[in-house]
Amino acid sequence: MLIIRIILNYKKGTAMTALNKQILELIQSSCKHMNAEEVFLLAKEKDVKVSLASVYRILGKLAAEGHIRQLSNPGQPDMFDKNLEPHGHL
Repeated sequence: MLIIRIILNYKKGTAMTALNKQILELIQSSCKHMNAEEVFLLAKEKDVKVSLASVYRILGKLAAEGHIRQLSNPGQPDMFDKNLEPHGHL
């Protein structure tokens, strides 16, 4: 499935940068949904050089491209999930 997604994105002309890959790996290695600030703090712990604004931009792009799922609840920060399938607690 991942190979297909990469090929589709390549055909659309959107290349994934090294920084985007690092942020995606942080989300994929997490056992929970995270908001952008949590991703940013985890990135800093892992010595990933990125600004909070870039994390927001990258997460939006990854969600739009179908690599992660963006979860929105009114009055709450958006959360991001590696699980793309619908699941019960959402």
